[in-house]
Amino acid sequence: EGDPDVPPVLFRLYTASLITTGNADVAAELFQRRRDIDSRWASHEIEIARDLIAFHDAPDRARTWLERCRTVAGSNADQLVRLAQAAVDLADRTGQADDLAHALELATASRDAAERESRTDAASAANLLLAQAHRLGGAPAEAAAIARSLVEADDTNAFAWVVLALASVEADLDPSDALAASERAIEIAGPSVLTVDALAQAQLAAGDAETAEQTFRRAVGIDADAPAPRVGLAEALAAQQRTGDARRIIRDPLLRRDVEKHTLLQSRIERLRKATGLQSRSE
Repeated sequence: EGDPDVPPVLFRLYTASLITTGNADVAAELFQRRRDIDSRWASHEIEIARDLIAFHDAPDRARTWLERCRTVAGSNADQLVRLAQAAVDLADRTGQADDLAHALELATASRDAAERESRTDAASAANLLLAQAHRLGGAPAEAAAIARSLVEADDTNAFAWVVLALASVEADLDPSDALAASERAIEIAGPSVLTVDALAQAQLAAGDAETAEQTFRRAVGIDADAPAPRVGLAEALAAQQRTGDARRIIRDPLLRRDVEKHTLLQSRIERLRKATGLQSRSE
């Protein structure tokens, strides 16, 4: 802990373990020592909140650490974007109203800071986080509007096209727009689990469940551990009245564990349970 040359990844592992064992004050002091020497350590200090969510499944610890990091971020646009990303991750993990409100507040603050600094890159990132927060809060039409403004400003922003596609599906907007957005994302960034899943969701929204099934299978082939395309595959099967196949997917205990960590997927799984006749989470 006293080695000033320790790689950041190892230092983050060590401090995260301190936090999860109730020694957050010690971790904060260690980070402050490094920030006093090099202010860039603030980025790693903020990123610890995301580590606590992703690798330690410790949302309560992450929430407390985020509160500590608010003063660390100050009014710096880059640091506020990092803080907002962690807050969005936390809101996705918990689905709690307070966490969602905090994510919206930080995403707005990071956007405002980026605009004050005339940082178009940071402003774009902040607006994407704001769109994601709106999706989590059940306002996909607002998310779609933000994403659309981003692609109008820069039509090479692949992630903005993905968000536009997903938010359009969730808001029951014109499915042809969602199809065009997802296809554009693939054109820019190539096939990934994110872009291919977005295309499959758009195909399903357009009423082409058979094609959507094949596209979801393609996304699963890219990353078999990603929960979203597996949920989507079950949705496509249910839409074809193949309820037995859909049930087998959503009964998978590993998928159920992963879905519990994502608010948007939880609502989709609940709809699937009703559609396939599964009445409880234990089934």
